[in-house]
Amino acid sequence: MYLEQAISRINNIEWDEVGTKISGKCAVLGAEFLQRLANFYDKTSNKPYPPLFCDVATVLGDTGKMDFEQYYNEKTKKFLSKTIYQYKIFEYYLKLSRLADENFEAQQYLNIYEPLIEILERGGSFKLRKNHLEIEGITSIPLNNWFYRYRNIV
Repeated sequence: MYLEQAISRINNIEWDEVGTKISGKCAVLGAEFLQRLANFYDKTSNKPYPPLFCDVATVLGDTGKMDFEQYYNEKTKKFLSKTIYQYKIFEYYLKLSRLADENFEAQQYLNIYEPLIEILERGGSFKLRKNHLEIEGITSIPLNNWFYRYRNIV
């Protein structure tokens, strides 16, 4: 159920529109992603990994492998083949969605990746790198000490 919803959501993004609509709301969504991720690590008492490597399903113990390409339509494949920044987030999102179908506990964390997905749904774009989260055309959020700056913010 959750995996099917995630696949549908990803494949329904208007990929031709991504990066064409600049909005301050996208900066808010970027910060919201960092808040949700920091609160996840804080709540679960897991060592916080940099946001670029935020594979929540793996942190929760998922060791299963997935062939992500099988779930994407041609437009999605074409877009994601050009950028690792969004590709990894969708990979993490699908893994967590699959885990949520199998594990009730994981369901509460599905919303972690939603702000980044919403940026793309709105026609914005982001680049998540080791040292910063760039909301293209809007801002660059430094990721030094990100966990301590964003945790416990609701």
